[in-house]
Amino acid sequence: MASSIQVDETLRLVRVDSGRPLSSLICAAAVDQGALVIGTADGLIHVAHVDGPTHSYALVAFDGLQRRSPITTIRTCDGFVFFMQSPSNRILQIDKSLNGVIQFISFQDDTILSFDIDSSGLLLAGDANGSVFSWSLYADRPVCAIHSDNEPIAAVALEPNFQSAFIVTRSGRIISYDVNTNQISASNEYKLQATVAAAWHDHHGVVVADASGQVLAAVIN
Repeated sequence: MASSIQVDETLRLVRVDSGRPLSSLICAAAVDQGALVIGTADGLIHVAHVDGPTHSYALVAFDGLQRRSPITTIRTCDGFVFFMQSPSNRILQIDKSLNGVIQFISFQDDTILSFDIDSSGLLLAGDANGSVFSWSLYADRPVCAIHSDNEPIAAVALEPNFQSAFIVTRSGRIISYDVNTNQISASNEYKLQATVAAAWHDHHGVVVADASGQVLAAVIN
């Protein structure tokens, strides 16, 4: 289970001149109020404004070394950007003013493979051990353990309109949970090696991409 939100005393977010913005492989992105926030394979965060310039930022340790692990997930919520560098046991948090201060939620020894956040401040995280749990960002406390299995969780997605949580395992099993009752509402098997997923808003479904480039749009009944 996660710890309370803490300030990282070892890292700072520093604006850098990337030379050629977006020249590296894009691994994650999120849209927020006219800005596109992009994470790349070389550990940079690019903020591209619709009617303005693109600025680039790096995670730099206090010894001056840049953390170059890939940014694998980015989400935005209520004035903050949340992101993860490679599979990690920490989800990092920065103010959208990009003032350099980095906070984090630590999941102890659990390697988080995917997380999602909805507008209510509910964070959902899935780990390599097959566990999925939720965390309230506003209350800064755990809500509940949603799912436990032995199969690694490839992706999680929250659909606030239907109060549903979608869990996608590495083998392609898609499980729909009712967030209010913490009960499974549907479970479907698909033949794909899932890598990422996103809730399909207004359709009560989920869009899943796999390692071979297939994209599946599944409506969960």
